[in-house]
Amino acid sequence: MEAVSVHLGGSAPIHAIATKQGIMFSMSQVAVEVFNENPAAFGKELRRQRYPRVRTIDTVTLMRLAQLGIPPESANVVGATLLPPNSLLRILDDRRRMDLIPKVQAAMLKMITKTVTDLITRGHYEEALPFAMDAVAKGQTLYWPREPLRMVPLYLLAVKVNLGLCRPTQAQDLLGVGAWLLLQDKSDGPKDELRSEISQLFGKLSVLNNLPDASLKAFAEEVYYKSKEYGVYDVRTSIAFYNLSKVFYSMNQIDHALAFWDVVMRSWRTALEEVVLNIIPSKELPWGTKEFEGKNPERLDPKLVIATVEFPIVFHVLQDICRLRSEKLGKDNLAVGEACYVCGLAFSHANYKIAALEHLQKAQEILTQPNSMNLYDSIIQAIELLLAPPLQPP
Repeated sequence: MEAVSVHLGGSAPIHAIATKQGIMFSMSQVAVEVFNENPAAFGKELRRQRYPRVRTIDTVTLMRLAQLGIPPESANVVGATLLPPNSLLRILDDRRRMDLIPKVQAAMLKMITKTVTDLITRGHYEEALPFAMDAVAKGQTLYWPREPLRMVPLYLLAVKVNLGLCRPTQAQDLLGVGAWLLLQDKSDGPKDELRSEISQLFGKLSVLNNLPDASLKAFAEEVYYKSKEYGVYDVRTSIAFYNLSKVFYSMNQIDHALAFWDVVMRSWRTALEEVVLNIIPSKELPWGTKEFEGKNPERLDPKLVIATVEFPIVFHVLQDICRLRSEKLGKDNLAVGEACYVCGLAFSHANYKIAALEHLQKAQEILTQPNSMNLYDSIIQAIELLLAPPLQPP
């Protein structure tokens, strides 16, 4: 059960909690941490003023409240009283605590955007649509016109939902507003990540509208902004190269698609070999110069970098390249073996051992032949790690 903490000036934060009835706040926590009152007396005042509230005995909700350190309202009564957001906002307004209202609204917005993101990940776009549009409306109330930059991610989230529902007109309108809002921000803060996301969504919108030239331009801009931020061979840039490759593939420009698949595979092979096999990569390019590593070249923990990319997308990208290389180059081509090897490392990192073993064994079959890219020993090492018994605690 999701929860977002909100600091409203008390000794501890209160929590916005996702329940079966929607986002709720614990009445007892609000009484103690916001108004420094006894929960029983505060509850009587709520009943007298007839503020809407919900009484729950749901075990999951009560357990979550206990995990958050919220004490029961009474030793004699089972259950908890929950306050809907509108009730809490009304109480704050009635008690002249208007300074706290934006903080509560920001917490609600955070919960809503988390819900939309989770629904998008699961492909539940229809269910996500009302939440996404609610987030846009709440963002307008909170941030316009003082902080337009903070509204941009909310519009882009709504664009993703509409693209998932194949609604190009609505997606284009929202994307246009999101891009315009980015232009309105005159601060010197980092914006290349947002620019790359806008470019990606313009590319996907152009694909939906069957405009390959516009798609190429948009995805090329995505590659530029991602590379500028993170470097060309960073895994966070790899999805942009994949998007570009798919447009070339649809235009039957296979050589271009193959070249970009090579970049994607190099990025993930380097990162996963370091994480899974502890092989430290060289940052020197084949022609002797050091590769560009983005604005912040300080060495980051590769596990943290990989964790920023959604692994369901990674699995889809790597397996799709493996399949397409097989179709275009032949199932026993060395590049197919490399793709199987990288897929195996990805599944191994995610602890999907059966899928990892299947891909690694396929790579082993292909890469036993001469000129096998010097991967054979690494494949054997990866298979041995998979088959090794788990370490026993001391």
